[in-house]
Amino acid sequence: MGAVSYRLRAEFRTRWKSALALALIAGIAGAIILASVAGARRTATAFDRFRTATNAEDMLVNPDQGADSALQSKAVARLPEVAAAAKVTGLAVIDPYGRTLEEVFGPIAVASDGAALVTIARPKLLSGRIPNPRRAREILVDRTFVKRYGLGVGDTWRVAAVTTRAPQDESISMDFVRRIRRRLRDHHLAGELLDLRLKIVGVGIHQSTIVTDQGFENPWVFFSPEFLRRHPDVAVPYWAELVRLRTGADPARFQRRVEALVPDEEAIAFQTIANTRAKVERAVRPQSGALVAFAIVVGLTGLLVIAQTLARQTTLDAVDHGALRAIGATRSQLFLLAMSRTLPAAIVAAVITVLGAFVLSPLTPIGVARVAEPDPGLAFDATALLLGSFSLLLVILLIEAIPAWRTSRAASDSAPNSRPSRISGVLAAAGAPPVIATGVRMALEPGAGRTAVPVRTTIASAFLAIAAVTGAVVVAASLSHLVDTPGLFGWNWDVSMRVSGTDAASQAAHQRAALDRLADDPGVAHTSTLTLSAVEINGRQITTAGIDPRRPRPGPAIPDGRAPRSGREIALGARTQRSLGVGIGDRVTVVDQAGTRGSMRVVGRVVLPGLGTDPGSDKTSPGEGAVVTQAALRRLGPGFGSGDILVDFRAGTTAAQQAEAIRGARAASNTDDVIISRVQEPSDVVAYKDVRSTPIVLSIVLALLATMTLAHGLVSSVRRRRRELSLLKTLGFTRRQVSSAVAWHASTVVAIALLLGIPLGIIAGRWAWSALATDLGAVIVPVIPWLVLAIGIPALLLLANLVAFVPGRIAARLRPAVALRSE
Repeated sequence: MGAVSYRLRAEFRTRWKSALALALIAGIAGAIILASVAGARRTATAFDRFRTATNAEDMLVNPDQGADSALQSKAVARLPEVAAAAKVTGLAVIDPYGRTLEEVFGPIAVASDGAALVTIARPKLLSGRIPNPRRAREILVDRTFVKRYGLGVGDTWRVAAVTTRAPQDESISMDFVRRIRRRLRDHHLAGELLDLRLKIVGVGIHQSTIVTDQGFENPWVFFSPEFLRRHPDVAVPYWAELVRLRTGADPARFQRRVEALVPDEEAIAFQTIANTRAKVERAVRPQSGALVAFAIVVGLTGLLVIAQTLARQTTLDAVDHGALRAIGATRSQLFLLAMSRTLPAAIVAAVITVLGAFVLSPLTPIGVARVAEPDPGLAFDATALLLGSFSLLLVILLIEAIPAWRTSRAASDSAPNSRPSRISGVLAAAGAPPVIATGVRMALEPGAGRTAVPVRTTIASAFLAIAAVTGAVVVAASLSHLVDTPGLFGWNWDVSMRVSGTDAASQAAHQRAALDRLADDPGVAHTSTLTLSAVEINGRQITTAGIDPRRPRPGPAIPDGRAPRSGREIALGARTQRSLGVGIGDRVTVVDQAGTRGSMRVVGRVVLPGLGTDPGSDKTSPGEGAVVTQAALRRLGPGFGSGDILVDFRAGTTAAQQAEAIRGARAASNTDDVIISRVQEPSDVVAYKDVRSTPIVLSIVLALLATMTLAHGLVSSVRRRRRELSLLKTLGFTRRQVSSAVAWHASTVVAIALLLGIPLGIIAGRWAWSALATDLGAVIVPVIPWLVLAIGIPALLLLANLVAFVPGRIAARLRPAVALRSE
C-alpha cells in the first residue's frame, strides 16, 4: 500500500488537471441527467402537491337547475362521505362593455361563503393577494380573464350586476347589451342593475383551470363573502358545493346519495378529482417523458465518452506497468493504483452533480406543471440527487474497473495493436484515392497506446444522436398531424350547433326546425345530433354521449369495432376501457335512472373530443368517455337538454356558403340562443399542442451534443496522430490533402451514423408516437417526414465537413520535422 500511495502522490502533482477535467465532464453530464430526472419527478408530482398546498376539493356538485334546485348545501355537507364542504354562489354579473356576447356573458363570477377559496380550494396566487373578506369590491381573477380583458393586479373592472328586480326573460342579444350600456351611461338603473367598479387585487389559479378544454375556457372571477352580504339582491343563477371526501369514501356512492336528496330533479353535474387528475396527468406526461428521454440520451452519450476517456487513460498509464513490476508491484497493487487514480475524480464529479442539479432545478417543472407548481424556484430532491450522485460514483468506478483489471493482467508493458479496418482495406485494394482511404481509416481505426483515439465513442455518440433526432422529428410530425387533423381526436364534423329554449319542449322544437333547414341546404352533406349525460358504468360515473343510429354521420371517431346500434351496446374510450378492465366483446354493468342494473356489450373503441354539459362537469377526452344510443342515454342518465346538432358540409363548399347555411338554420330555429362551435381541441390535445416544439428542442440539443462529440473526436485524432499525419506530409501529401483526409474522417463517421441511426430512429419514433397516441386515446396515425429527412441527410454531411474545418486546418499546418522529433 505504501508503494501505491507514493505513486499516487507523484502522479497527482503532474496529472491533477486531467483528473479535474474528467471530474468536470462527468459532473456536468451527471448534473444535466439528474436535473432532468428530478425535473421529471417534479413535473409529474406538481398537481398532487398543488392539491395538498391549496386543500383542493375532491368533488364539485353543480345542480343543473341552479338556484331553482331544491338541493340544499347543508344537506350535501352532512352526507357521511363528506369530510369538509364549502359553497360558492354564482353571481349574475355581465361586462356590458365587451365587444362580443362571449366577452359580455363569458365571465363566471362566484362569491365565497367564507370557507370556499379560503380554507378549501384555495387558489394558487400568481400575483397579488387574496381579496379581503371584509371588502366587497375586491376580486381575484384567473389567467383567462387577464388574457381576454387585458387587466391585471391594481386595475379596475367596470361591470353590471343584475339584481332580482330585473326582467328574467330578457333575450340575450347585442340589442340587450346596448340598452344596458345606455342605461348605465344615463344612470337609469331603477334598481335593476348595479354599476360596479371592482378592484383586481390578485391573479390566481384553481385546480379546475390548470387544464381546460376549448369551449370551456371561461374567465373566472372570485368575490369576497362581503359582496353578497352587502348586495343580497344580486341575482344568483347557480351555485356549487366544493366537497372534500373522507379517506376511502366511494365517489360513486356519494354521487348517488346527492341525487337521492332531490329525486324529482332530472340532472346534477359533478366534477370529480379522478377526471381532473387524469386530464392533468395526460397533459404533463409529454413533458416529463421528454425530460426522461433527454436524460437517457445524455446519459448514454456521457457514458460512452467517460468510458472511452478512462479506457484510453488507463491504457496510457499501463505503459509504466513493466517498470513498476520490476520494483515489486503486484497485479492487485496495479489494479488498486488504477482505481485509486479515478476515485478522487469520481467523488468530485458526484459533488458537482449534486450542486449542478440543484442550481438547474429552477428550470423545472415545465409546461402545464409549471403553472401548478406550488413551490417554484430551487428544489432539492434528496432521493433523486443523492441516489443519483452515488450511482454516478459507482458507475465511474465500475467503468474504470474493466480496463484496470485488463491492464493489470497484461503480460507486456505496451498496449496491443488495434485491428486494421476491413472497410479501409477494401477501399485501398479497390484503388480508392489515398485521401479517401486515409480518412476512412482514421475514422474506423482507434489506434493503440499513446495514439489511441475515441473512434468508437464518436461513432456511437453520432449514431445515438441521429437516431434520437430522427425519432423526435417523427414524433413532432405525428403530433403536428394530430393537432391539424381534428378527426384524429374525435371532432369528426365541421360545425356543432347548440340550440336552447325556455324548456325541454321548446328546445326540442327549435332543434327540429334547425335540422329541417339544414337538411334542405345544398351545401350540407350530413347532419346528426349528439346528447350528453353521465352514466354509471361498472360503479363509475362516466360522461357519455348519445348518438342517433339512424343518423350515423357525422359522429365520434370509431377506429376499432363499430358504433352502438341498439340499446344494449356501448363504445368506450381507450383509457376508459383500460380503467374498467374491459375490451371489445366484453360486457359492462350499467345502472339506469330507476336504479336497475343491466349489462351492455362493448362493440367499439370511441374517440371523443372535449365534451361536457357545462364548465362545472366532467368532460370527455379522446381516451375518456362512452357512446350509447340516444334512446339508451335517456334511460340511463339524467337529461341535460336536447344536445348539439353536428353538421358536415359537402367538399368544396366555400366559407360564405357555410356561413349562409348556419344563418339559415339559426333563423329557422326561431331563437337567439344559438351557440355555434367549430373545431374545439380537448385539453389533452391543447397540452400536446403546447409542447409540440419540445421534440424539436430536444433534437437541437442532441445535434449540438453530437457536433461537440464529433469535434472532440476529430481534434483528438489530429493531436494523437501527429506522427502519422507528418509521415503522410513527408510522403507527399499536400496541406489540402491532409485537410481533406480529416473531412473524409468526419463524413465517414456521420455516414455510418446516418446509415444506422435513421432507420432505427424511424422505428423508435413510430413506436413512441403509437405509445403516446394509445395513451391519449386518439386515432393512431404515425407520420414520417420524408422531405425533412431527405433534406437533413446532406445537411448533416455538410455540417460534418464544417466541423472538420478547424481540425483539418490544424492538421494541415503540422510541421513534420517538429512533430516527428517530439514523437
